[in-house]
Amino acid sequence: MTQNLENLSYEERIAQVRKRFIHTLEEKLGDIADAIQMAPETCSDETQAHKLHRMLHDMGGNAAMLEFDEIEKIIRYGVDIAEKADIEGSELTQDQKTRLAAIVDDAIAAGALLREQY
Repeated sequence: MTQNLENLSYEERIAQVRKRFIHTLEEKLGDIADAIQMAPETCSDETQAHKLHRMLHDMGGNAAMLEFDEIEKIIRYGVDIAEKADIEGSELTQDQKTRLAAIVDDAIAAGALLREQY
């Protein structure tokens, strides 16, 4: 999928990073989906809300940086949900988990459309 990046122009390197992001997106979103479903007490070193906040924030930031605006927009809704619970120090409610799962599904669908272009 990637060539030796040293021999590529800046634009070509960015294109390779964008391609890699899109082709690994579903796996990373699967990790987020797993974190949504895990029991809060199984997150030993951080709360479930904090872990999801961090994972979603990273995903959204990477999407924005690579100019995948649709994915960033979808993920931003999840960041807001997880951030609110994280700041409040509360566990995610079932409604919040359901909404986060739907957001992950939407991002997977958006990624599948983009993958066709890459």
